[in-house]
Amino acid sequence: MKTMMALAWLCIAGAPLAGTAQAASVGERIASQADVGEGVQAVGLDSFANVSLAFPGGVTGLPNVTYQTLPGYRPMTLDLFLPPESFSKAGPRPWVMYVHGGGWVMGGPRRSGAYSDWPKVLASLAAEGYVVASVGYRFSREAPFPAAIQDVKAAIRWLRVNAVKYNLDPARGMTWGQSAGGHLAALAAVTCGVPALEPPPRATSRPALRARKEPTKSPTASRARWRGTACMTWRPRTPRRPGAPPRPRTS
Repeated sequence: MKTMMALAWLCIAGAPLAGTAQAASVGERIASQADVGEGVQAVGLDSFANVSLAFPGGVTGLPNVTYQTLPGYRPMTLDLFLPPESFSKAGPRPWVMYVHGGGWVMGGPRRSGAYSDWPKVLASLAAEGYVVASVGYRFSREAPFPAAIQDVKAAIRWLRVNAVKYNLDPARGMTWGQSAGGHLAALAAVTCGVPALEPPPRATSRPALRARKEPTKSPTASRARWRGTACMTWRPRTPRRPGAPPRPRTS
């Protein structure tokens, strides 16, 4: 009986009284003091966002920059290396996107072969006047092909959409990768406009969606491979006539 009376008293005490002002709860007070911007809602940024690192030669490193969010997957990020301010007077800078290796199942943007400090190597390239991005992508056990190449293309579009912000030239760029990353870098260069390999619309900003309709905005046709794996077969678009000689084939 005493327990029931105590519960009843809690319910009455917690209920709002008509005509009286209600004191704000702790949660309401905290929420009223917190600023939530559009950028936070769009890519899930937090108080660790906008971290920058200084590298030799005046290079600025921006780690873990989110370029894509897909429901059900971890945010996709890249590391960005900006050239020294002295290059800003020369106009928008060319860009290089590095795609890491790892057999499509491991690795990361800060690892490459036997190099002990890969970010330092990328920063040394940025010191020559390039905007350098080292991109992460979904592994094959997270999402099957073509998820990885779609992520790489989404990263390229993100760079181009943010060209003004980072002072880069969207028309002068290339992809560069090692091993599995070399395969993805080459694939990005030779599959411009292939619908099956394009990023899903929900992962692309509106400016990038407009850009996908323009051939000149498609992924770069320039690429470099380190021990990359590639096997490309030329396939005719029209059926071969009966009795006609075989069409040329390359691999």
